[in-house]
Amino acid sequence: MKKISKTILTMALIILMALPPQIVFGADTSLQPIDISVTFSNNSSIGRNINWITKGSDLTATVLKVWDKTNTVQVINGDSVMKYGYQINDQGETTEVQYVTHRVSVTGLKADTKYYYQCGDGSPENWSNVRSFVTETTKGNYSFLYMTDPQGSTADRFWAWQRTSEHAAQRFPNAKFVVLAGDMVAQGGAENQWDSFFQSGNMLASTYTLAPVIGNHDGNPSPNSFSSHFYFPQNPNPALPNYMYSFNCGDVHFMMLSTETALDDQIGWLREEVRNSKKKWNIVVLHKGPYSVGLHYNNQESTAIRSKLVPVFDELSIDAVLQGHDHVFTRAFLYQGQTAGALDAGSQAVHKGQGTLYLLNNTAGGKFHDLAAGPYFFNPLKYGQPYKPMYTGVTVSNKALTFETFMISDTGADELYDVFTIYK
Repeated sequence: MKKISKTILTMALIILMALPPQIVFGADTSLQPIDISVTFSNNSSIGRNINWITKGSDLTATVLKVWDKTNTVQVINGDSVMKYGYQINDQGETTEVQYVTHRVSVTGLKADTKYYYQCGDGSPENWSNVRSFVTETTKGNYSFLYMTDPQGSTADRFWAWQRTSEHAAQRFPNAKFVVLAGDMVAQGGAENQWDSFFQSGNMLASTYTLAPVIGNHDGNPSPNSFSSHFYFPQNPNPALPNYMYSFNCGDVHFMMLSTETALDDQIGWLREEVRNSKKKWNIVVLHKGPYSVGLHYNNQESTAIRSKLVPVFDELSIDAVLQGHDHVFTRAFLYQGQTAGALDAGSQAVHKGQGTLYLLNNTAGGKFHDLAAGPYFFNPLKYGQPYKPMYTGVTVSNKALTFETFMISDTGADELYDVFTIYK
């Protein structure tokens, strides 16, 4: 018995020595920051918003440390709010939970600079691990990632999202941010699903700024939990929800819409955004898109989106619309519902005149939809369902936007599934 006890003691000491230095053995893990996200602020070139969750039942302090390569540490206090949600198990049974949302806005940052940060409550034992983000460039070429619909329901069903996020980060390590076109989880009110989303996508969440839009699953049963996990830039229109926002990066203006909000309320804001933008490129991101070859492509919601938003996209000469929701691949370049620029199925580039790229890159998760029966009334340039997760790297230059979509490979390098370039 003595030998067994010594062996157990030795193993325990080895495990303790291997723990990360930020974790204190015996500490209250409910006060450890989790679900950490970095998003854009209202002045995207010099600021960031940082959000995290603690699972304790007490309203604790919100403290952030941030620094660059000079190691000059800035300590910022933020706000904390008590929230209520539920957890759901594999049998669909729910248990009520409460948690605290912490948020801090960081200003005065330098463009195109890598920053490091830690979240906590000011106590030495409750700091998160060191994370980082890179502020966007104000000029020159850059890339960003676009993914959609990780949509896991239990921890083990986020495996595809974990692989996709890791592969995307490895292929585009210098990407400035990640566009997420909705449905990060299966039920927005289920806190354990958000925990799994952030844990499985840690490669992205710990390194990149995130730019999400709300999906129908994220807003189930209400958008409150979605808004609790991301600190969005403030929309100047108080009638619109906080998860409708815009930001700039380089020579691109991004407008993040909500297909869970009345469309008529967004059109005036969209026109105002483009009118005030001095950027060369304008990109819209939304969850339920007007064009796909998935099972939702011609239902009542899609028809309403096409009738209300597509004429506005044509009017404003939107360059690209990045979509989610239908879990298939679809690429079309359209003006007034028709293929523009004498393009055909083999086309991989277009010189921008009149027309908009509509892109849906399947799913970054493991849930796939079958294709709807054709023929498709809008004549997509490319479509398919390879039943593999996908991600898209978008390269921005002065003259072009290039969209490269990759399929996750079980072994070896990811396969390039599609490439399309818009020249202007």
